[in-house]
Amino acid sequence: MKQHEKIFPEITMHMVEAGEVSGQLDQVFIRLAAQYEKDYKLNRSIKSAMLYPIIVCVVSICVIFILMVGVLPVFSSTLESLNAEMPLITRIVMGTSHFFVKWWWAIIGGIVAFVLFLVSYLRTYNGKKLTSSIALKLPVVSTLVQNIVTARLARTLGTLISSGVLLIQAMQITQKVLGNVVISERISGVIDEIKMGKGLTVPLKNLRYFPPMLISMMRVGEESGNLDYSLEKSADFYDEEVETSIQRLTTLLQPLIILILAGIVTVIVLSVLLPMYSIYQNIQ
Repeated sequence: MKQHEKIFPEITMHMVEAGEVSGQLDQVFIRLAAQYEKDYKLNRSIKSAMLYPIIVCVVSICVIFILMVGVLPVFSSTLESLNAEMPLITRIVMGTSHFFVKWWWAIIGGIVAFVLFLVSYLRTYNGKKLTSSIALKLPVVSTLVQNIVTARLARTLGTLISSGVLLIQAMQITQKVLGNVVISERISGVIDEIKMGKGLTVPLKNLRYFPPMLISMMRVGEESGNLDYSLEKSADFYDEEVETSIQRLTTLLQPLIILILAGIVTVIVLSVLLPMYSIYQNIQ
């Protein structure tokens, strides 16, 4: 398996190695299957939650672009032929529409280039670190990220320890699967303190990224010698917390997106109706 590192993750190889040494290879594979099943469900929940806002935003941008390029120029030429007095909001919207009509190819090219640059940058270490730092500071999103990291840490660490992997080695593997670069960097300090004999609970508590319940469960697990059991129970709890956080985030995003779109459409409609109303008044 180590000869095919691109196929088998590091966590799999270490757990298989521990299972071979301890004679519990069958149990190790059962734990691995459960681990990857939980990870898959977690990732699927996150992707499903983000799918609706992304689709709505993309469709909205396309509709607004069509309005700017195909619909508003017709109204603009009609208003100009009637010598209607155009309010400020109408001049701004019509000017934007003319810009879209003239430079639509540059706008589309610029958007595509920006998206490609953004995607490539976010794949770099600095890009991942930037997004991780921003995610930990945003309201609601930070709670979701912390719950995801907590669930992954508890699940992965509990699976590794129950399979016979040593604590320091287990922490080094867990550090790589948390999904947040900022917290992963801070875990290096936790590993150093474990090597100095300070245990696991106190260094993790000092990070202030993990909820008090996880710290309490880990403390009880360390004192009773059942750390793997405590971690697995905590992972089950925070998996449910992730689901709750995702639902809360999507519940907040949907009306926010609707309000933004309603504001944009209102501005476009007013830019057309105000001069039409002025023309109607003049005719009367």
